Formats: sequence, C-alpha cells, structure tokens
Amino acid sequence: TQLGRLHRDHGDYRRADQLYRGALHAIRVNAGLASAQQLPILQELIVLHRASGDLEALDQVQEDHFRVAVHGGDGTAGERSVAAQRYVAWQREALRRGIDGDRNARLVALYDTTQRLLDAVMVEPAPDQARQRQWTLSQLDNLYLILGDRPIQEQVGAGIGNSSRVGGTTRSPEYVRQRITRLQETGVARGRDLLLDYRQHWPGMTPRASAEVSLALADWYQWNDKLQSAGKHYREAALTLRDAGETALAARWFSSARALPTHRVFSPRVDADAPGSVTVRAQFRVSRRGNVSDINILSVSGGDSRRAQALKSMLRETHFRPRLLADGTPADVQVTRQYELYR
Repeated sequence: TQLGRLHRDHGDYRRADQLYRGALHAIRVNAGLASAQQLPILQELIVLHRASGDLEALDQVQEDHFRVAVHGGDGTAGERSVAAQRYVAWQREALRRGIDGDRNARLVALYDTTQRLLDAVMVEPAPDQARQRQWTLSQLDNLYLILGDRPIQEQVGAGIGNSSRVGGTTRSPEYVRQRITRLQETGVARGRDLLLDYRQHWPGMTPRASAEVSLALADWYQWNDKLQSAGKHYREAALTLRDAGETALAARWFSSARALPTHRVFSPRVDADAPGSVTVRAQFRVSRRGNVSDINILSVSGGDSRRAQALKSMLRETHFRPRLLADGTPADVQVTRQYELYR
C-alpha cells in the first residue's frame, strides 16, 4: 500500500493500481471478502481513480467500498451511515456525468438502495430520528430525479440494451423499463407518503422541525403541480413558524419566490471542453400560484443575446415556491436574479 501511494504521488497510476489491487487480494485471501481491512486501500483507490480520471474503475471501487463499509458487519451505525451517504453522493455524480449510459438502471438501483437504508433504520430497536430524516429526504431527492426525467415511453431507446449490473445486482433492460415506469407513475404519492410517514413516526417534533416537514411536502406538491395541496401546506408551515416566534426563519423561507427544488439535486453537468458560460441578469414576476411572467433580460455578459433568450423558456418551465405573507397568504412578487448559462 505504501509503495502504491508512492507511485500514485509520482503520477504512475497504472503501477499504483497494480500494487493496491495486490494488497486487496492478499487481504481477501487471508481475512475474507468482507474484511474491513480493505477499507483504507479502497479509499486509496478512490483517490487514485479520481486523480487519473478513470471513472469506470472509480465506479467499481465505490461499489466495493459500499459493500464492505455498510454490509461488512464492522463499524458503528454512524460510520456505516457516513459511508452510505458518500456512496449515494457518488451515484448522483455518476448520473450527472453519464459515465455508463444506463441512467435508468442507475436510478432504479439508487432508489432501491436508499429504500433499504431507510428500512434498516426503521427496524432498529430504537430508530434514530436524524438518520430517518436523512434517508427520507434522500429518497425524496431520488424521486425528484426520477420524475424530473422524461417519461420512459418518450426516451429514445429506453428499452434497448444489454443487461446492466448496477448496485451489485444484474438487471435486464425490460425489468428496468417496467420499474422506472412504475416509479414515474406512482412517484408523487410515494414522495408524499415518505414525508407523512416520517411525521407520523415522530409526533413530538419541535415546531421548527414540523414546519420543515410541511415545507418539504408543500414544495413537493408545488413542483408536481398539485397547487391546492401545496398552498395548504405552505400556509401550515408559515403559521407554525409564526406561532413559534420563528419570524426570521419564516422570512428566509417565504419573503420572496424560490425556484424548486431549493437544493442542488439537479446539479448541471459542465464539460471541460464546452463553450464558456454566459452570465444573464433577469427580472420577472412570480404569481401567487408560482407562475412566471413579464420576463425582462437586463444584462448579458459578452453580449450573447441569442443564448440569453433561452433563459426565458427555462424560467417559464421552472416551478417556484410563491412568496407568502405573515399569515400564510400567497402574494405576487417581482424578483431580480442572476444566472449562469452553459451550452
């Protein structure tokens, strides 16, 4: 391992890989395939393949690390949870990068893996609220990704290809097609049930924690065009914060319109050799229902007005959380935002 690190630091990635894998083989022969002694070397390999840019090899090592760290039987629940979080973060990066061209198979595997992690928390003698919340919201993010894709029937060649091995399981193209179709058909209800189940399991939550669940549920409904249900839960969140005296937090959430999702689950893929970004400053109105109108392009870096015009259609297709007054009533608002556009 030390010799492998030396070759890695000198840029000889091929020789370093050989040495690391020799060390792994020795451990597996002597201590077993699930031995935690592999973890430091697997972590070295993750660093190595990051540095070399070998994303396919990195993907396999991430699978091995997850298998050993989470299912190997060693380590505390907290350590296993951290390893699982890193694995899920890698899977989302792999989706953004499109490293294997089989996005649907990876989405299905990511959803199933996250559900297993959530179920494992719930069968513990004393379930941990923080970890249940973590995996509930992580699964909701997966549903954002699944419903954010085009319906499977519209995807070119969605049912064509060879069997894929993702998440440690081999899946046929037909299985993946049926599974992703079902998730897209039932996704809105699944997201709702995730949040309601979490709330029901922890009835003694603080007002702030309860308002966070209401907000997540409202954003989910708003993003899926269930505006009446969204409005009900936005008002519930706003009033819960008002009654608890959380005026600063209420202002942060509701003083202006916010694009949904409010986190970076849809992080863009930016290619190193793609044309540079264009900075566009725009002003527009967001209605009390979250609809965008009256879009004005105020300025464009580099004067590329043609690319800037594409922002208008993007904004019209974006779901926004509306502005809310102190009593939970939605209101129109004019906002000015700056965007980076990439080709």
